[in-house]
Amino acid sequence: MVVSEVYNAAPLSFMTRAAEDLLAGIVERSHFVPVTTRTQAQFARVRLPAAAAGMP
Repeated sequence: MVVSEVYNAAPLSFMTRAAEDLLAGIVERSHFVPVTTRTQAQFARVRLPAAAAGMP
C-alpha cells in the first residue's frame, strides 16, 4: 500500500501500488482531471503519483 493522503501528520488514505501504477499510466496517455467532492484543503492533502501531480 502507498500513502495517498496525510492528515495531522498521520496517514489517512491509501492506494495499492497497482492502482498507483495504473494512474501513472493514465496520466502518461491523457490529461488527468481529478473530480471530487473534497474541499480544496482536503484535496491539497492528497499525494498523487509524480506524473499525475504535474511533476517531471
